[in-house]
Amino acid sequence: MTHAEQPALVLGGQGLTCDDVAAAARGQRTVTVSREGLSRAAAAAEVARYATARREVYGRTTGVGANRDTPVAGADATGHGLRLLRSHAGGGGPLIAPELSRAMLVVRINQIAAGGSGVDPGVLGPLVSAVNAGLSVPVPAWGAIGTGDLTGLAAAALCLLGERAWVPQPPDPPRFALASADALAFLSSNAATLGEAALACSDLGGLLWAAVTVAALSHLAVAASTEPYGAPVHAARRYPGQQAVAAVLRGLLAGQDRSGARVQDPYG
Repeated sequence: MTHAEQPALVLGGQGLTCDDVAAAARGQRTVTVSREGLSRAAAAAEVARYATARREVYGRTTGVGANRDTPVAGADATGHGLRLLRSHAGGGGPLIAPELSRAMLVVRINQIAAGGSGVDPGVLGPLVSAVNAGLSVPVPAWGAIGTGDLTGLAAAALCLLGERAWVPQPPDPPRFALASADALAFLSSNAATLGEAALACSDLGGLLWAAVTVAALSHLAVAASTEPYGAPVHAARRYPGQQAVAAVLRGLLAGQDRSGARVQDPYG
């Protein structure tokens, strides 16, 4: 199935797999956000506004870190979020691979759609557009500050605001005027780490199944017995992974029965 024929990956805060992240990050599938995900994100944003109107909320109406007890109000409130983004976007070293930054975006879209961040749901559309256009965020390999993947997500927010350029820079780049109060909420995530881990898990899963094919070829090369993979053998030991591998090997080695060739195969 080609990219154009692949159904869009629907992100709604639930059910996202490592293979899903890899397919979207590598341009094999487009993404969209479910109606339920948009509703959850909107409800969380409303809760954030409600709480902020009634009490101090860390990072929204106060400073962060050592300034957590310092209220941010008036004219200072407008620039507070932008200062936070700029200060956390500093990093060094080579840029991470484009697919890693897109994996970060896919995971962050899904997290916001889960309804826990309080970020304005309007940010989801531009993020989806960036992923589907094959754009990446210029994220330096070194320089995370604090808890979470703040440097990479700060760079993503600055791309949305137009302070940094998407890679490659499109004629009509995705933009969103992220509110100052939403800056910390957008940053507070481990999306880059989860995205990178998802790609690694997806690749390792492919390699593990490739190893089963290599094992079948090795059996043919040394004329090994197929008896150890017989269904009755594995019915006696009900380990799902073991049974699945044995079933695949039986299929790959069908027609190559050498169960009576030796009493015991030699060790490799």
